[in-house]
Amino acid sequence: MNPVKQQFKNRVLAALPKAEIDRLAPHLAPVTLKLRAQLLDGRGDYAYFLEGGLASVVLPMQDGSTVEVGVIGIDGVVGLPVLLGAGRMPGETFIQVDASGFRSA
Repeated sequence: MNPVKQQFKNRVLAALPKAEIDRLAPHLAPVTLKLRAQLLDGRGDYAYFLEGGLASVVLPMQDGSTVEVGVIGIDGVVGLPVLLGAGRMPGETFIQVDASGFRSA
């Protein structure tokens, strides 16, 4: 599947000019993500552009519990620090609602 030839549901990808999509397309792979699939766990090798579904970002508390600090859907990017070259990220990110989209390669 060639992501360049389609209309993106992810608003970040949809907002990019065609020239940028053409540069990015070879680095995108379609993915289907099931409930509770872990995307990031303090570090990440990939960024995800969700076309449907929802991801939760949680941080650990001192007592061992976690608190949700963010949700990412079709209007964002999971793992933005990966795209910016950061090696580590706080917390974990996992799928809260079955999702599909694209993963950076």
